[in-house]
Amino acid sequence: MAKRKWTRQETDAWLDSHDSWFYANREDANLFVRKRCLGINWTFNWGNPWSWVMTAGLTALLVSVAILGG
Repeated sequence: MAKRKWTRQETDAWLDSHDSWFYANREDANLFVRKRCLGINWTFNWGNPWSWVMTAGLTALLVSVAILGG
């Protein structure tokens, strides 16, 4: 079964049904999802493998800048 991007309503329903601090839905193809806070807030879908790739890449960039720059 192919992944599909979930709507905001489906994401909110998933968050309501799971008692979790993180959004980790492997069935959702979205990389970024909106938080349910006031303002414009986004977070990763930790069930999407690309969120881990982006986090590892950003961490490697920051570590290399810290090592080479300091």
